Amino acid sequence: MKKLIWKSAVLLSLVGCATSYQNVGITGGFETSQLSVDTWKINFAGNGHTRQARAEDMVLLKSSDLAINSGYRYFVNIEGNATYSSNGEYPNLTRVVKMYKTQPDTGRNIYDAFFICASLGPKYSVDCSKKSN
Repeated sequence: MKKLIWKSAVLLSLVGCATSYQNVGITGGFETSQLSVDTWKINFAGNGHTRQARAEDMVLLKSSDLAINSGYRYFVNIEGNATYSSNGEYPNLTRVVKMYKTQPDTGRNIYDAFFICASLGPKYSVDCSKKSN
């Protein structure tokens, strides 16, 4: 009986948290697919405690993490979509990002992976210098 109570407490503590920086699981997370040498597709599914802003940060952070660990510094979103419930929870984001070693002249928003990891990494306790893909 004690084991059942303990397992229930652990499960409830997991369910009560916003989606963290993790591979997809019971509380949400990422799925990534490498589409070419320099292009990745990133899917992020949040749970009922995950707000839109956190989901957007997570996708930027994962894009930066993948870029750095693949030997790139910059990336641009070349395709994507997002869906949210009416109160902004349960976010589901998909982004396709193209990575560059030098700053591109694409006419799109260009993201510096090192800058994003330095600014968002500490907020979510993520170290982009560790291999994570």
